[in-house]
Amino acid sequence: SAAGVAFMGMEKVDFFWYFKKVSGFAFAGYAAGIAAYLAVHNLNISLPTTLAEVPFLSGS
Repeated sequence: SAAGVAFMGMEKVDFFWYFKKVSGFAFAGYAAGIAAYLAVHNLNISLPTTLAEVPFLSGS
């Protein structure tokens, strides 16, 4: 990502150090996003699509 390239440039970090330390977290976030997407679309979970549908924000 652009943030990773900026970090490597500012902190003079080697690419392989960055890859070794960060790739696990990046993959975990990617996998969690896929799991959330599949859960919402395959389990027919009804999520509020507007702020008016959120109970504690609607004022009632």
